[in-house]
Amino acid sequence: MDTEKRIVAVMLTITMVSMLSVNGILAPSQSYAQIVVSKSRSPINLAPPQGQQATSHPSVPSSSSTVSAISAHWARWVVQIPAPLNPILDSTGAHCAQNQVSNGNFWFLVGDFGGTAIRQCTIPNGKFIFFPVLNVIVTEQATISQDQSLAKQIADTITSAQASVDNVPLSSSNVIRAQSPPFGFVAPQDEILGDPPGPGTGVTDGFWVLLQPLSVGQHVIHFAGQTSDGFQLDVTYHISVQ
Repeated sequence: MDTEKRIVAVMLTITMVSMLSVNGILAPSQSYAQIVVSKSRSPINLAPPQGQQATSHPSVPSSSSTVSAISAHWARWVVQIPAPLNPILDSTGAHCAQNQVSNGNFWFLVGDFGGTAIRQCTIPNGKFIFFPVLNVIVTEQATISQDQSLAKQIADTITSAQASVDNVPLSSSNVIRAQSPPFGFVAPQDEILGDPPGPGTGVTDGFWVLLQPLSVGQHVIHFAGQTSDGFQLDVTYHISVQ
């Protein structure tokens, strides 16, 4: 790989800003990972039904295009949170609610830099829950097509991506592989990918889960994955829906 590129394991989604509203993703026009590639200039209408309650199978039947659109929003959200407040670097869940108000009907979860993480998180009732099991974010390559190609190349190394809710495993059809459209972002000071402050573009690719709003009470969301080059993550969220 080009020595100008930096690969950082992170467990961790617009030029497509027009797709988004306070009510969530409207239509696709355009990760948690867990692997971030950055060419550093310095060295890294889906509205919830009223009264929705969880079912025994809480994942939402989703097309890859729907997941692709939401993943762009997820990636934009996560890269715009500075490192000291970024939930990826949070070992307890203290920053679980960071900037979630911008995500409308969705609540986003994240992974970590590899290894095991156990977090506590309180989620408002009625929110769809969206997260990558394992993904890659590529930013600031020479062209968008290079971003897309490199994101796919690295995501293709994912060999395992599994998730469960309340100890009930999700089927492989509910852990969806998708690449986002290119998304725009404004990197803050101390951005988690190491990009310099200011506007940038990126692409995310990986395996994603979209859950229906869970019932009020306590829940456990667990996800784990690995790549062919040895990266592994294992994340557990103890969720309180209120």
